[in-house]
Amino acid sequence: MNIANKQSFHTVEKGNMTIEVPNSTKTSKLKLTKVLYSPEVGYTLVSIGKLDKCSFQCSSDNGKYSIFMKKGNKTGEIPKNAHGLYKYTSELLIANAVKQVIL
Repeated sequence: MNIANKQSFHTVEKGNMTIEVPNSTKTSKLKLTKVLYSPEVGYTLVSIGKLDKCSFQCSSDNGKYSIFMKKGNKTGEIPKNAHGLYKYTSELLIANAVKQVIL
């Protein structure tokens, strides 16, 4: 598997994961399915293409990246950092038991 900078990594498991994303003055829980796990990667990357495939809508404006559910309800709003990246470190990371091991 390759990430945006063409760096490759190996995935060893697949499962579900819930992350907490900022949403204005509060937070929202976002359930991600079919998440790939790699012990080589020490952070969570969320694919915009995968969000789109799960019927989320995304947009960026005024230094914020917004995630909406299909009905238009805002699910998250992530501010752009000083390096121009939409990066957020969540306090909540819940992973479910692995359903499939990838060899």
